[in-house]
Amino acid sequence: MGDSQHRTECLLRWQALEQEARQKWADYRRKRITRRQLEDWLDQQSEMDERTIRGIYNELRG
Repeated sequence: MGDSQHRTECLLRWQALEQEARQKWADYRRKRITRRQLEDWLDQQSEMDERTIRGIYNELRG
């Protein structure tokens, strides 16, 4: 895998993760899912992804 292809795949993965995280947050804010369901989903993510997602949520809260 070339460097350019790797970057492209990382970017696509990040975009998909961000989109899913924002959708989960919207569902939570609209009370379509509970805080526990949101936390359970976060627990299923890798440690690095969870940190990133929590950063997104902190920005959305602010």
